[in-house]
Amino acid sequence: MNEKGLQILIHEPVFMHPVRQVMRGLFVIVFLICSICVRAQVVEIHEYESHAEGKKYNYEVFREQLLKTPAWHIDDDRPPLSPRAAERAAKKEFEKRIKDTTHWTEDRIILVDMGDKIHWIYLVQYRRFAERVEDAQLLRIVVLMDGTVVEPKISDDK
Repeated sequence: MNEKGLQILIHEPVFMHPVRQVMRGLFVIVFLICSICVRAQVVEIHEYESHAEGKKYNYEVFREQLLKTPAWHIDDDRPPLSPRAAERAAKKEFEKRIKDTTHWTEDRIILVDMGDKIHWIYLVQYRRFAERVEDAQLLRIVVLMDGTVVEPKISDDK
């Protein structure tokens, strides 16, 4: 006690209680398992195919590619990449691929979950209407959440 009658306690460092050590270790293990589970829920490869102007466009999105893009967490109101930014990126790709765009229209922008509810892509879809239904065409362009347009494998449509 000091001269005013207050008791002064001095805490010396003590070792962590063994139960706390075990709990901390379990927490770390559970955290690592959950991280691995989230990573495992993203499918190894996603494929999207389109046909336009005599060409076949095959888009492949790999898990490793997705895991490098910004995540869109369930409690976030806005995705990391806005739909307008995805639209601009896709339009550049569309104009590079389609020579005469006059009969084409942007049909829709689709958000697609990659299996874990936090990694998403945009599919920006363009449609060419024709007098005959069988002559109509559809071109989808894949845009990742970092704004990257996935480069398609292009072949002749048979």
